Amino acid sequence: MWVDGLSFEPVPPSSNALVPTATTSGSTTSQPTINMGPKISSLIASNTPVYTDKPVELICHVTDSDDSPESLVYQWSTTSGTIEGSGYEVSFNDPITGTANVNVTVSNEYGVNDTASLSIPVINNTTTLNSVADSNLANSISVPMIIPILVVKYIPVYDGGINLAVTGGDVDVNMTLDEERTNIDTLTTGAINALDEGTQYHYYKNSSAQPSLQYQIVGTIEILEPMPNWDQPSSNVNISNVQDNSGDSNLPIIDYNQIMTQINAFDWVMNKGVKEIWIWGYDNGKERLWESNMSSPYGDVSNSDRDPYDLPIFGKTYTVYTYNYGRGVSEAVHDHMHQFEAIFGSLNYDLFWNKFVGKVGEGRCGDTHIPPNGTTDYDWANTTYIWTDIEDWTPNDTGQKVYINCTTWNGDSLTWFIFWMRSVPGMNNTITDGTKKMSNWWIFLGDYDQCKAAGINLEN
Repeated sequence: MWVDGLSFEPVPPSSNALVPTATTSGSTTSQPTINMGPKISSLIASNTPVYTDKPVELICHVTDSDDSPESLVYQWSTTSGTIEGSGYEVSFNDPITGTANVNVTVSNEYGVNDTASLSIPVINNTTTLNSVADSNLANSISVPMIIPILVVKYIPVYDGGINLAVTGGDVDVNMTLDEERTNIDTLTTGAINALDEGTQYHYYKNSSAQPSLQYQIVGTIEILEPMPNWDQPSSNVNISNVQDNSGDSNLPIIDYNQIMTQINAFDWVMNKGVKEIWIWGYDNGKERLWESNMSSPYGDVSNSDRDPYDLPIFGKTYTVYTYNYGRGVSEAVHDHMHQFEAIFGSLNYDLFWNKFVGKVGEGRCGDTHIPPNGTTDYDWANTTYIWTDIEDWTPNDTGQKVYINCTTWNGDSLTWFIFWMRSVPGMNNTITDGTKKMSNWWIFLGDYDQCKAAGINLEN
């Protein structure tokens, strides 16, 4: 199998052991039992990619119903670098550029063992990430950055067709189950194309601009039953300044923990490298949901109430989006737009919200709901003209201004989203702010964990 870009091949275990059982008084024979021994379920690195001068943890997960964890012996080896420590979790240090092949053998006291190997790509790239605060090398991080996504389809069925009593009025009452499957696939492709295209920095001025992000489906799960929900205790929500826009707070909310268990999210995130989980569901007005919801070792930064308990936290960040297949591509990308705002705003509130987005009528770049010439939410079809620096944005408002109105994005929400994204500082931008240089902001979507660990910000 493939584990987040790493090749993981379990090796067949040794033969099982016959373990003699104690004889009862007066017995002449003893009946042996079979000790199945340890079985390695996964071998993972705590962070990927691995850099030559940045240690990572290697973790071997084992299942064993016959032996105590303390009785197991772990033998580690590597073709490059060193391994420090013992047991199921060790530190991997100082590998050289190339590929390091790590092996671990787990044995019990009877000699029953299991072996696994992990092929780890090692790059000499720590400087690119860690010195970005001084030299703006963030712009030289290899792009496009791949965002592996898991697509989950919740299509409740009844009597061979879609259960409209569950899905609600947005879903086409005339669609068959197969037609809805095709519809979801079409919506997914449309959202991927829009998001890829949106990261082409200044494409409207440079048609050769390449995308910074590339979304790729690595798995699809279909569940022909309703999305699970639960009555969320208000005490779970401990961030008072985050607005609850999920709907009527008296309604139950989608049970994201149960969904993550149902789809085995741990395996998809930790072993298969998934960064985003796209849930295609419905909005029936009977339960609440979040447009985006993040689980991260660094905390939840998303368009949700940021309940610290509503998603399982693994060793890597992942973001869950909940879409309505009764709507269109624009509504799906709309969810991502708010996630972009949440991440960029969390990194540098003043730079993003005050200088990039700006105030209404100020002629900066606007946001998801309000374009530069807009005055209210969802004002994408406003025909009023305005001078704006959206096509040449700089923090100090020194860029060249253009006189535009909604015809630039055809008065269409999806076209506006793509236009706005292409104005976000991207690959090879040369924007400065005094002595600071602007990062490629899309790298925070491409590898949030590495950016946080390296201390990268929007400008450095």
